[in-house]
Amino acid sequence: MIEVKDVALSYEAINSEEALEALKDINVAIAKGERCVLVGPSGSGKTSLLFLIAGLLKPTRGQVLIDNVPVSGPQEKTALILQDYGLFPWKTVLANAELGLEIRKIPKQVRRAKVLALLEKLGIKDYRDKYPFELSGGQRQRVAIARALSLEPEILLMDEPFSALDSLTREQMQELILELWHEKHFTYILVTHSIEEAVFLGEKIVILSEGPGKIVKIVDNKTSGDKDFRNSPDFYSRCSLIRGLIEGGDLCRG
Repeated sequence: MIEVKDVALSYEAINSEEALEALKDINVAIAKGERCVLVGPSGSGKTSLLFLIAGLLKPTRGQVLIDNVPVSGPQEKTALILQDYGLFPWKTVLANAELGLEIRKIPKQVRRAKVLALLEKLGIKDYRDKYPFELSGGQRQRVAIARALSLEPEILLMDEPFSALDSLTREQMQELILELWHEKHFTYILVTHSIEEAVFLGEKIVILSEGPGKIVKIVDNKTSGDKDFRNSPDFYSRCSLIRGLIEGGDLCRG
């Protein structure tokens, strides 16, 4: 269980004595194994909220708890996939994918066996000796996913992981994440600007207003995650609902 209780976040503003308020009065609970998506306009604090849950930022007020324990820093049970994949250009696919386990001082033979199995499952084992610049965007994203999953996280946090991909590859990666979720049963929280992606991947959709970000509405979306759902009238109806809530966010912020 992840709980965000009465959280606010402010940043020190450059050339100003006033702090910049990024998030305000955030309350949300995410159950174990739940698929949650954070969506909202630019500047709504989606990534800031993700980083608070990751333990990379500390709230100005309120608290974030995982399994009833306050988050005070990065958690071993949590893995993070960044928008730019976070790959080191001087490391091979294999070395990049092993990095998390290497940092945790897992013996080389053990981590290599685990990572090679993941690379094979993700369809990029044959690229293990290549460097990131030799890969497509979808292949780089698979390396980032392999590195995250090698840690066997209970919670997978993703900051717009598919935003740089073409639409077909993006859909393939969305379906891959769902396949892995069904297999591994981790909790995931995804930040996206895409309404369609939010509706397809999120069984819980948290809609944030323009900054300072407040929760406009939390939408239950239990029919998400099915390939047939993407092409159904219900899917387009749900997208219209989410779009209306985002566009009307200023009216909901009082």
